Amino acid sequence: MSEYYMFHKPAGCITANRDDKYPVVMDYFRSLQNPRLMPVGRLDFDTEGLLFVIFVGKWGNRLMSPEHHVPKKYFFWAYGELTEEAMDRMRNGVPLKGRKEKTLPAQIEKQKVGVYKDLPAYAARGKRYEMLRRNPNNDVITAGYITITEGKKRQVKRMLKAVGCYVIYLKRLAIGDVWLDERLKPGEYRKLTEEEMNRPLVGIVSSY
Repeated sequence: MSEYYMFHKPAGCITANRDDKYPVVMDYFRSLQNPRLMPVGRLDFDTEGLLFVIFVGKWGNRLMSPEHHVPKKYFFWAYGELTEEAMDRMRNGVPLKGRKEKTLPAQIEKQKVGVYKDLPAYAARGKRYEMLRRNPNNDVITAGYITITEGKKRQVKRMLKAVGCYVIYLKRLAIGDVWLDERLKPGEYRKLTEEEMNRPLVGIVSSY
């Protein structure tokens, strides 16, 4: 019997079954006593948001298949100013450090610009900019949305870094047209509904 879960992955855990040092995603599912459950795709240790945890089924195969280019939408806070020129570069694809080929085009939208001292508390839990600068309080920070259709390692962070922005906080909001249920707190999960499983996974993610 197939099982499909929507999980709000918290920051500070690894997308894996087991790890000797850090908490892992599957720690949250031990009470289900189903060792065949597995996360689909991955999120970085310090990234939170939507992750699917499943047991078999064609639906999961569609998610994992690279040729389907399933869009994934994220919200971010980053150090640096995201200019129109930088966003145009990302919309056309950018080469990542150490690679010549460009990424596939991304959808990107700037949502807010501010300074570091006004960073929301939920975002300040991430990596501290003081590691890079002694007095960052008046440095420019930018919030926005980005949608990618690939799954390269740390891709969103590397794309933003390629245009001079450094991610502080990252949260995945949607995969295909399935959105994270905001009633789920980090570390909580629920079964996917039939309606959610019938939504398109391939194509443009609808607006937030």
